[in-house]
Amino acid sequence: MKIMIGNDHGGYLLKQKLVERLGARPDIEVYDIGSYSEDSVRYPIYAAKVSKAVLSGEADRGILICSTGIGMSIVYQFVQQMGWEIEISSEAGAWTRVRLIAPIVEGEPKLD
Repeated sequence: MKIMIGNDHGGYLLKQKLVERLGARPDIEVYDIGSYSEDSVRYPIYAAKVSKAVLSGEADRGILICSTGIGMSIVYQFVQQMGWEIEISSEAGAWTRVRLIAPIVEGEPKLD
């Protein structure tokens, strides 16, 4: 399984731990697309890269880590504008899972 991981500056340390743990499994290939430090970054850039990789088949799964939730709200707005669906499940103080459901269309996805 190929997993693409992206994060904002606040999620850098968590991402490092995930990459290390998932990368130790022989059945998983991990692709770390950044960010690569705790310096402030533009989260939507990384969210778009992960989304594009999953939609194009380059990755089987995507993980996005956003420390404040603001980046996730940007992703949510993007998803709505595209006419996709979003499924969110969480456990307070532990984790949140966001699943994007894109309609099947002919042609290449356009995520600019």
